[in-house]
Amino acid sequence: MKLFCLHILALFFFSSIFAADIGSDTAPTRFNSTVTVNDGDRIAGFAALYQGFEFSDASVSATFDSFFPVYGTISLTGGTLELNKDLFLRNILNFGFLGNIIGNNHVLQFPPADKIPTICGAEFNCSPFFVNQISIGAADAETLSWDFNETHLATASDDGLVRVYNYDGSTLTFAASIGTGGIAIDGVGQVAFRSDDRILAFAREGGGVTASVYTFTFDVNANTLSTISSTPLAADGRACAWHPSGDYLAVGDLVSGGQVIIYPVDTNGNLDVGGAVSINTINNVYYECLAWNVAGDYLAVGLITGGGNPELLILEVNINPFSIVGINASTTIGRSIGGLDWGKGDDFLAVGLQGTVGDNIQIYAHSDGGGGVGNGTLTLLDGTDDMGRTTEGISWAANLPCFSASSDELGGNAFFNTYSFINNTLTRISNVEFTGLAPGDDFEATRWGPLGTSAAVSGDDNIIRAYGLPSEACFDFSNLTLINTSNTFFHNLCITFSGNNIWDGQGNTIEFDTTCTLIVDSNSSLMFKDMTLLGVGSNNISALDSSSTITFNNTNLVLKNDYTVSAGRLDFLNFVEIFGENKQFIFQSPTAAHIAKNAQLLFNANTTFRYEPSSNDRTLLALDNSSSTLFLNNATLSTSSVGLQLTTGQLFFDNKNFLINEGSSDATSIEFGDGSFDNNLCIELFPAATIEILEGRVRYNNS
Repeated sequence: MKLFCLHILALFFFSSIFAADIGSDTAPTRFNSTVTVNDGDRIAGFAALYQGFEFSDASVSATFDSFFPVYGTISLTGGTLELNKDLFLRNILNFGFLGNIIGNNHVLQFPPADKIPTICGAEFNCSPFFVNQISIGAADAETLSWDFNETHLATASDDGLVRVYNYDGSTLTFAASIGTGGIAIDGVGQVAFRSDDRILAFAREGGGVTASVYTFTFDVNANTLSTISSTPLAADGRACAWHPSGDYLAVGDLVSGGQVIIYPVDTNGNLDVGGAVSINTINNVYYECLAWNVAGDYLAVGLITGGGNPELLILEVNINPFSIVGINASTTIGRSIGGLDWGKGDDFLAVGLQGTVGDNIQIYAHSDGGGGVGNGTLTLLDGTDDMGRTTEGISWAANLPCFSASSDELGGNAFFNTYSFINNTLTRISNVEFTGLAPGDDFEATRWGPLGTSAAVSGDDNIIRAYGLPSEACFDFSNLTLINTSNTFFHNLCITFSGNNIWDGQGNTIEFDTTCTLIVDSNSSLMFKDMTLLGVGSNNISALDSSSTITFNNTNLVLKNDYTVSAGRLDFLNFVEIFGENKQFIFQSPTAAHIAKNAQLLFNANTTFRYEPSSNDRTLLALDNSSSTLFLNNATLSTSSVGLQLTTGQLFFDNKNFLINEGSSDATSIEFGDGSFDNNLCIELFPAATIEILEGRVRYNNS
């Protein structure tokens, strides 16, 4: 018995050591760096987190109890967050690692954000699998850039051509090219798609023609590239990077030992040469070694080593009015940089280094010191020499704590690796080795797509290789209200909702990518409220069983594909519209769907409501009240051999509509009314309405 008591005391003692309050319940505490949350920790009432928080690992269960909103990165790392207060997110959201959220009937409010990608685990999500490859001929593919939705991939080569390839997730196919003159030196420069359209920039070396920076537009319908504007450079264009706003383009030029020029660019892609600003970098900018942080106030610059000067610079800029403040931070590594990129919510930089001795990849933390010239610092956090050769390409995955790296050829092989960086530890996740290469077949470019589902690598073997990323595992949200404050695109989202949950769009448009899955658990509910919901299809919003309820309340559903409800209860409240050209809303559940009192379910042009329940019950589309309305507007009502009986409420028709019934008797027909006066169905045809019975039996049975 004494030993048993000792164990209990020991458990309590060690729990007390590791569990802690972050901040205070009595006085405000501001945290200006990302807070690491351990198991049992509590984010206290007056903790103000201005760089977000990150769970240390998937075993963490912690509590949010703060009155303050949270700014910055939120990484749950697969753990569990319990809300004792509403959690309001105030800036660009990075749900780096998703996890479980116990809502306790509190609110999680998303900030204004165009895209919210989410992920579950590094080993799962950062291990690319080969999809397809394409040869570009005799030219080297030395730079890569994805467009905003990962459907097009651009490259530039030493033949002076800029090429764009179509990518449908399984195959790369040639789309378009445009010439800029041959490049008679060992180098190209960089191509870069603007983040929200298909304006493409190219900073190119000279090599026999004038070094220049170009902007092109890619027409996805005609598969053509057209020049918008160009301007000559004094020496060689090595790198270019779009400011996150899309309003500025940074270019690395070799003039006078190296400089960075930043051009204003209008919405049509025209360079404003007269408005450009520049800064000397002392040493030369290396290929593809410019990268903006997400906030757009700092630009990382990677340089060739020489003269004991710093090779890694962080330039600070003012946004409004736009100007270069100067070099906020720098560090001397003693080696030339081969590639770099920001990641982890602007706190860290992954840097690839040239040479075969020492680390070939290093991770640096940037602290701006409050801003200003020379006030910032760069701190080396971790590194690896596992490739044992020059690292040329570095690309951090969008909203993931991992990045890809590509290497030079050495001894006939080269590498394409991915790494995670969690809790200041660099870990290799995957390793792809290319063998049998010719000398000099360096893999100089790798790019992760902005959605995080595609990656690519290319180089001097003239081949572009595309890779995919695994889909998600699901986490649990319970008794939670989600609120959107802007139109938002969700990507890589897989959630099981338990308890009673609401997703409040507040009148905004919510779009789900094909990588999203929402599941309503047993004895649980999820209400979509006040939104336009895009991307609905297959069974990406589904109920687990007959005890699950999905409610659409004042919601427009835009079907991307045929949408099937195979289980659970459906409730339609207020005004619900279904859109989707030649798409079907297929009801297969053995549990009733209810159109509530004063509610209207409207099927719009060329949509179909298909009624085919897994049971033989033809009364499962319930009009709850005489004011409940089913409205067909140039739509089709189709049933399986079970048939459909509508009673009590209202059925409206406008424009041309079709009825299809696969039943063979009155008992399996489409039937209006049941012979009882109290259950009569009110049918109204608008002036332009027509009804055509394409198949089967339709029975009018009002009394």
